[in-house]
Amino acid sequence: MRTKLCSKKTSRNGFYLLKSLQTSERISFSPHVTVYAHLVGCDPRKLRDEKFVTSVIFSSIVLAKMKLLDFHLRKFEGGGEGITAVAIISDSHIIVNTFPETTSLILDVYACSGYPILVMKEFVRKFKPKSFEYVILPRSLKDEQTRTKVILSENSIEDSELKRWLQARNLLPLLNNSEECLILANFIGFLIANGKLEKDFVLLREKNKYVLEIMKEKLKRINVDSSLVVKENYFDLIVKDENFRKLLNKLEINSPYLPKWLKNDGFMLSASFLSSFLFSKLSRKNGNFELKVRDFEFGQVLRKMLNRFYIKSSIEERGGKPYLKIDPNERNINRLEALLSLSKIFPIGFFDLGINLKIKPSLNNRKELYKLIRFLIINEKAKIRILEKLVGKNFKILVEKLLEANIIARDGDYVYLKFNS
Repeated sequence: MRTKLCSKKTSRNGFYLLKSLQTSERISFSPHVTVYAHLVGCDPRKLRDEKFVTSVIFSSIVLAKMKLLDFHLRKFEGGGEGITAVAIISDSHIIVNTFPETTSLILDVYACSGYPILVMKEFVRKFKPKSFEYVILPRSLKDEQTRTKVILSENSIEDSELKRWLQARNLLPLLNNSEECLILANFIGFLIANGKLEKDFVLLREKNKYVLEIMKEKLKRINVDSSLVVKENYFDLIVKDENFRKLLNKLEINSPYLPKWLKNDGFMLSASFLSSFLFSKLSRKNGNFELKVRDFEFGQVLRKMLNRFYIKSSIEERGGKPYLKIDPNERNINRLEALLSLSKIFPIGFFDLGINLKIKPSLNNRKELYKLIRFLIINEKAKIRILEKLVGKNFKILVEKLLEANIIARDGDYVYLKFNS
């Protein structure tokens, strides 16, 4: 089913992620990410236009501060006359496939420099799809240095009924780098953010139905039954299993502070916990990156965890209350988007977050940039004085940006395109 992610009525970002939990890998939140986008409802004429596709690729490279090394484009004669284009950039690639017969475009960006998300946003701006979906995948690295730790052992469980329940679900021993432990850390993030641990049940409450449906599927992986209840303005995921509640108590989740096993373990558990905790908190903030925290100690723990993923934050006091403030700079937003995606790992899900995660290109004169690139694509080579007349006073800035991106070169009084379709 196709879902509208962006329309004239809303500027909210949508996310979906196609990835299973990986027990032997950790996530590196460097800028090296994959952005995979699917645009639907584009103008078929644009999807067939080789020069238009080329111009959008080149302009996106400039706006995302990347460097082009090589470029190839091929238009297919059969079917809907779709186009495949590959831009080799200094740190990886941009691949575009257009399907005019279905009015769709698939974009694959993989890069460790610049801002790959800006490439996607440039394609959305220029192709104006009726709907679009995208995935942000942080690069996975084999975590050979993470030490395996036992969170719960059989000897630590005195309750015989709970021990049998845990053994039946392969939760003993409970290891810090196991899929089971990552699922629990993800659940606990939602629980601490906006849930309840009561005597007879455990409850997660969210405005987003889909994220709770995915958590329901994750709980099935460890044979824990749950029910999703629809309310007027929110959704509840309820677990009534007494042994599951006992497990959470054993893991010290009823404590006012995060347990040591969770806050001190490192990348894997921190990522699983923070993804759901921040998803829940930020989805209620409508673009505000300030979170009220219960005390300074908890705020400092969150700061330390965020710092593991190079997400800058600070603690501020207002009216005697502590607030965790996440710096909304471009690199932080890249990493934060990737971190939030982990809450939507399994199965496929669509999420319409009330979070303003916009990254603005550093270049304001985009119209002149398009005009200049389009002119060079058509003519391949042009005199500098002609281009100056074409784009006006911004000519020098634009030429400098195109030279930095390695899209053009200068030859005396001429400027020419280094790569063309």
